[in-house]
Amino acid sequence: MAAVPPKVDAAFRDYCYIPYTALTQAACLRSARGEEDYILNAKGGLTVKGLSRENERGISTIEWLKAAKTAEEHTQVYHGKDRGDALQSHHTVVLSLAHSHGWAVAVEYDIQQREAAANDHRHN
Repeated sequence: MAAVPPKVDAAFRDYCYIPYTALTQAACLRSARGEEDYILNAKGGLTVKGLSRENERGISTIEWLKAAKTAEEHTQVYHGKDRGDALQSHHTVVLSLAHSHGWAVAVEYDIQQREAAANDHRHN
């Protein structure tokens, strides 16, 4: 299973929405180097900033494919084979949409469906 930043691993465990840009090699490298963004918390201390959705729709097909595989693996570990298989099936639909309607439409569909799944765990 591919290594991911701790905050991403926690998001997988908690079945939260994860922008696939947080799974790119560049994002994982920044985290490994300790180059994460911080914000001031209510107690005046620093807290690691949440997962950024910046440029989420600009992810390349290659980066998305790697991120999708990582997401499938982590989903299966934390939420079981059925949920991992459902995500893999979703990814197959996204790739089919990319072939028929273009990458921008496919990414928009992907984001929309993964948001729905994170907001309602019954969504499949």
